[in-house]
Formats: sequence, C-alpha cells, structure tokens
Amino acid sequence: MSDKKPGDTNPTHIPNPTSKPPAPPRPTPRPYTGAGHVPSSSASTGRRPVTPPPSGPGPRRPAMHPTTGERPKRRIAPDTRHPNPEGRAFLIPDSPADHTASHTHSPSPRRRARRRTQFAAFNIVMIVIIAVIGLTIFAMSFQSIFAEDRGATTVTPTPTPTATPLPLNTQHFTGIITGINDQATLRTMTIKDIATNHSRDFSFLDSTSLANRTGISIPFSTLAIGNMMEVAYNPDNNELLDLRQSFTRDFHSRTGIRIDMENTSITLGNDVLTFTSQTLVLYRGAPALISDITEDDIVTIIAVSDVIWLIQIESSHGLLQVTSSGSIINGRIILDPIGTGTPRIMALNDIGTTGLTMPEGTYRVTVEGTNIETYITELSIHHGETTTLDLSNVEPGVAVLELTVTPANAQVFINGELMQNHREPMEFDFDASLTIRVEREGYVTQERTIVMSQITTTATINLEVEIITAMVTIMTYPIGANVWINNVPVGQSPVLTELTPGSHDIILQMHGFNDLFSTIYAPPGESAHNLVMTQIIEEPPPYTPPYEEAPGYNYNEGGYEGGVDY
Repeated sequence: MSDKKPGDTNPTHIPNPTSKPPAPPRPTPRPYTGAGHVPSSSASTGRRPVTPPPSGPGPRRPAMHPTTGERPKRRIAPDTRHPNPEGRAFLIPDSPADHTASHTHSPSPRRRARRRTQFAAFNIVMIVIIAVIGLTIFAMSFQSIFAEDRGATTVTPTPTPTATPLPLNTQHFTGIITGINDQATLRTMTIKDIATNHSRDFSFLDSTSLANRTGISIPFSTLAIGNMMEVAYNPDNNELLDLRQSFTRDFHSRTGIRIDMENTSITLGNDVLTFTSQTLVLYRGAPALISDITEDDIVTIIAVSDVIWLIQIESSHGLLQVTSSGSIINGRIILDPIGTGTPRIMALNDIGTTGLTMPEGTYRVTVEGTNIETYITELSIHHGETTTLDLSNVEPGVAVLELTVTPANAQVFINGELMQNHREPMEFDFDASLTIRVEREGYVTQERTIVMSQITTTATINLEVEIITAMVTIMTYPIGANVWINNVPVGQSPVLTELTPGSHDIILQMHGFNDLFSTIYAPPGESAHNLVMTQIIEEPPPYTPPYEEAPGYNYNEGGYEGGVDY
C-alpha cells in the first residue's frame, strides 16, 4: 500500500520503496479564452475543453518526475479551431507545478551509472592511445640510438645493374681500397679482395660507374683508402666497370677502445670485434701498428660482420718527458688542450722517469710548486714522438726570512753583504743557502748557515758578551823555577796561563837562586815574559894560620897594621 493520499501533488513526497511508484498527477486543464474561441459544450462533444497553445515559442518538453524519473505521457487533444478537428493536435500545457519540478529534479541513479560507465570507457580508450603513441616514439628513439652505436648491419647486396649492361665475363667481389693514384691522365687504385686477401691493381675509366650505398653517383675524389667497395671488373684488362660502396659496420671517431692482442679482439663499448693479420691499420694514410693504439686514440673502424678490415687512426698519441723537476716541492702540472678537451691535472712525481702518454695536439702547460714561480708554456705532442719539458729554467719562488738579533744594534752580514734593514722581513730565492754573520764590539761574533726551504723561515741569533783574556807565557832562566802569580802557584817554568789583561805580581823561587819578585803587564791576547834569576854566591870563611899570629900582622890584609913592614 502506498502512503500517498489522493490528490497529493507534493514533489518532495517519497513513496514506499516496496510499492510500485504511483503515476504522476495529471495537471488541471486551463480553459482557453483567446480571441475567436468558441467554447464547446462538454456534454455535446463528450470532451473537456482544451486550451490551444499560446502564440510564441512552444511549451517545454515535459520534465521527468522528481521521484520516478519518468516523463509524463503526451496528451493529444484535437484542435477545434481547424476545419478538420481530427487532423491537427497539440500538447496540453503542463501545470506550473510541473515546470517548477523540472528545474529542481536530479538525474536518476541508472542514468548517472550509465554516464560514469561511458566516462570511464572514454578515459581507458584515451590512456591506451597515449600509451601506444609513447611506446612507438620510445621504440623509434631506441632503434635510432642502437643503430648508431652498432653501425649498419652487414649486408652484401648483389651489384646494382648499371644503365649499360655489363659484359658476360664480368667478375664481382667485395674489397677494400688500399691505394689510390689520382692523376689527370690515369686513375688507378689497388683493391684487396677480403675473401682471398689478394690485392689487385685496377684502372678507373670515365665510363666506370661509381655510386654510394644507396645507388647515388659520387665523384672519384670522395674515395679514400680504407673504403669497402662492391667491385665489378673486366678480368681481361682489369678495368673497373662498376663500384658501389659496401654495406659495413662503421664505428666513426671512437675512443676508449680496448685491444686484446692475445685474443686478437677489440672491445668498443658492448661490441667485441676481431682483427686478423690482414686488418689494415692506417694513420693519415701511412701504415701503422695495431699494438700502438691506446685508449686515448681516436679511431674509425670498418668491419664486415664482426671482422675488422680497417682501423683508421684519426688522432694518435705521443710521449711527454719532464726533466729537472726533482727539486720542485709540491709540484703539479696542468695540461690543457688548446681548442677542445678537458684539462688534465696531475702531480709531477706521478709522471716519473718513463714519461706520460698523451693524445697528440697542442697543449697549454702550467707548472706550479711551492718553491717556484708559476711556469706557463705551450708544447705539441706528435704521433710516435717524445716531447721533453725541461724545467731547469723555471724561476725559483720567493722565500721570506724573518731574523731576530740580540742586541738589536748588532751588524748583520748575509753572504758577505751588510744588511741595513735586517729588522724587516727579507726576501730571497727559494732553496737559497744563506751564510749569516752577526757581530758587535764587546760581543762574541756568531755565524750560521740557513737554507730557505720554506716559504717563511724564522731565525734568532743572540750574541754573548765577549770576555777578554790574556795568554801569558812565563820563561825563567834557569828553567824549572816555581812560579807564583798574584800569590797563586801556577807550576814550574816555563808556564802558559790565562790572565785578565792588566798588571800581575810574579814570584820565582828556586834552590840555589835568589827569590825573584817582579810585576808584569799582560795585554789582551798572547804575550811572553822572560825572567832571569840570580844565583846565590856564598863567601869563604876567614883564613886561620896554623901558627900564632905575629903581633900587628893582619893576615887578612896581608900586612902589618899601620903599614909597617918588618
């Protein structure tokens, strides 16, 4: 049962979900009162009066019911104004309540679900399309990069027929050009058959057809030694009939190749190629050795399948030798290629005595060190040659000497030259040997040797007060006398002793000689003093005669007293 009451037109009414939705209410017809209208009786016609549509735009499409989501069924009424009432009909306008409900309703859940499904399907289709486009672009880019890295796939096509049919005895082979002679009157070339390793000389005529891989004609001047060609020639006279550039694997201007001489292989990135004794190695058209190629060299490799037939060295290497660098402290060298390239910075000690392998070219060389001025020069490295960088002429750096002297007014001589401003820092060449002498009157002179092995060298010299002495030598005659100086025994003569300059008391004693008392003056420095001692002379005792003395006779005088002689 429905809870809806009869005649209830409330659009917000919610029916019982278990019951069937009720039919929408029928709008009450409005009588038509327009001009010329002749009302008809409902009793006579059996129909209710209808209202024709007003002039102007027609009525809106009936809106869906707010609860059931259904549109009202069209109600057709005959047009009584028409001669044939059954031949013309019009819609009975809806009530104002229906128009109000048409602007306030929301889509049904079924319609909303259908719209969401359609929108999700549209998004999925667009995502798939975008993904396919992205994968296609990525695949094309990857294929381009892969093809560039590996080169063209080896294909040996059959010679393209020329406009002029080739003779029946024409022979074909794939070969590599090993020699070209381009003269005004005669053009010849040497081509080696890669299948037989046999070289042949051919004549290139004006009628010879020459084309690139795609069949487009090219001039003779574009040919170069090392080109791989598809050759058609006349074996009777060795005249070239048709030349086509062959499809090969080309690796242009590559560096960082690794050569394995034991396994006769060359590695370029992820590609491993093999070489044989027939592989042609050229440096600017001249033969070269494959063992001389380094990772820094720039080479172009032409290969058929995985076999290398040509290695063209575009940029080779040389050797850099550095001399007279052992005395440079913390030395480093900067090798900057002029034009293109990345500077190479390394310590001088890392170069060693064997030298440094470098790509050929011109370099701006900068040498730096703690004890030298920055040295800048240019040098060129050539293929297979040794270039020497001599650093013997590098100017030494500046070292500073900070000297402190006591007393401050002492004279300072460096390498024999009087320094007037020795109290200020003094500059000398790095690693210079300096002989410093400091002197002042009344002080002991000092001398020292200093090597300027640091950027700043500090030295302190303190003078000691000079003590002046006198070296005195005491000589006596005879020798062996005991010597006292200032009442201090100093030994037996001769005596060498150190005294202060000035006067000193000397005492000499020796048995049999008189004591000698003397005063000497000892000047500064060395001096000698000779002292002579006198021998002691003893007087004889008085003579006593053995007989009695005569009266008045003086035996000592030898006569009588008073001069009387008997």
